[in-house]
Amino acid sequence: MSIVFAIKEADTLILRTDSRSVEVSTQTVYSDAEEKLFYIAPDTFLGTVGFPYISRLQVAVARKIAADLNTTDIEVMARELGSASVPALVESLALLRREPDEHSRKIVSGQKIMQSYVLAGRSAGKLGWVSQSYGVDERGKIQAETESYFGDQRKLVCHSGADVPTFARLGHKLFQNPATWTDPLEQIPKRFCEELKRVTPTIGGPWQVVKLDSTGTHWLSLPAWHPESVISVPKSPSASENFSLRCVSSSGGQLVADASSLRIVHGSSSVAVAAGGVAI
Repeated sequence: MSIVFAIKEADTLILRTDSRSVEVSTQTVYSDAEEKLFYIAPDTFLGTVGFPYISRLQVAVARKIAADLNTTDIEVMARELGSASVPALVESLALLRREPDEHSRKIVSGQKIMQSYVLAGRSAGKLGWVSQSYGVDERGKIQAETESYFGDQRKLVCHSGADVPTFARLGHKLFQNPATWTDPLEQIPKRFCEELKRVTPTIGGPWQVVKLDSTGTHWLSLPAWHPESVISVPKSPSASENFSLRCVSSSGGQLVADASSLRIVHGSSSVAVAAGGVAI
């Protein structure tokens, strides 16, 4: 069920993922050495949550855009990633509809998000992040939600497959804690991710953490097995080739917060908390 967390303030951004993948139907641990934080281009990284073969497709597309267009503009990449991801997700959804387990049913019914990513880097010279999540709407179609941020005030986004009550409770605690908005930036994702990891068995393995700032890229946590250099663009396998062989680390929900508001999205449901009250 995994996690990806990004937080940005001024000209500094932290992007963090775990390394655990789980088997789709039983949610048992498949690996604690799953690469989820990918180098795309200089000072540009993609953190993913979801089906590994779709994550690899997204990585391949992002790298190809960067090379073909000679760009590191993450908003340009995100537009292409959106259209490139949908066919693979439609194929995966058809396969999930055949599965009898509860986890697959929750994805098919729109209670869980199928795939999420956070793309970190620059657009028009401004450091920031673009977040996209994909789920199933009431018509049974794939829908995408995009969130981006390039401002100077502290703002965060997190995708996680933790259960709804836990994710909402810890997300609200994060939002209400004054230290979230005043402590050194690196402490916020570390504190939240460790707390969620302790109560979510499907989040695990070593952390993959990168920091981007005005001086470039700085790895804060890099497992020994993680590739540190640019690798060749991988072949993007089809869902039918890999669905029964590969495990998933699926995303259940998303939270987006700044010092004045919190929004939690879980499947097709959304809860927003602001100074004026709660909106559902």
